[in-house]
Amino acid sequence: MTQRLMAKIGLQTWGTTGDVQPFLALAGALAARGHAVELSVATASDAALEAPSGVTITRVPGAPSAAQMAELVQRTIALSSPLAQGRLMLHEGLLPHVPALLDAAQSLARRSDLLVRHHFLYMAQAAARQANIPEVSVFLTPDLLPTRAHPPTGMPSLGPLQSVAWWMMARGAGSIFLPPARTLAAQLGQPVPEHLMRDVWASSTRNLIAV
Repeated sequence: MTQRLMAKIGLQTWGTTGDVQPFLALAGALAARGHAVELSVATASDAALEAPSGVTITRVPGAPSAAQMAELVQRTIALSSPLAQGRLMLHEGLLPHVPALLDAAQSLARRSDLLVRHHFLYMAQAAARQANIPEVSVFLTPDLLPTRAHPPTGMPSLGPLQSVAWWMMARGAGSIFLPPARTLAAQLGQPVPEHLMRDVWASSTRNLIAV
């Protein structure tokens, strides 16, 4: 009988309950297969959720409260432009917590053989590179991962010209989300990413869609 190789797997997420639940499910499934699993969360909205059997949960300090996150989500939903929504969520929901998220990701990476991250968490990607371990990106919506079959979020289908829609999406979203990732990479002495969806949100190892 072949012995299954078990691994130390670290997961990191951030956001609302909807950003935590898929990671809890994945962490529980990995632990059930015998892996040592640690989930790092930066949210207050998961206070009522229990860790699956065999999963250790660590909390990133200074995360926004559930009320603060709910208020931010409501203001985000009220905006009609996806780019305006992304800008608000980035600047008020994520960037204030980047130092704590980076510290947590670096610590988690040092204890792990593999890092699994929320696709927004570019600091977890950077931490995995520092630790020289593979990382996997988890997308919580399918319309942020380029595909020929479907258009990006908020855009109509262009059929055979779908690549044009994704190019426009990459330019628009990249103007908002790419600069912080580029700044961090430069600070850490890592290759500076050129393309948001290919180099930052997506992983070169594997990408999961939690739908």
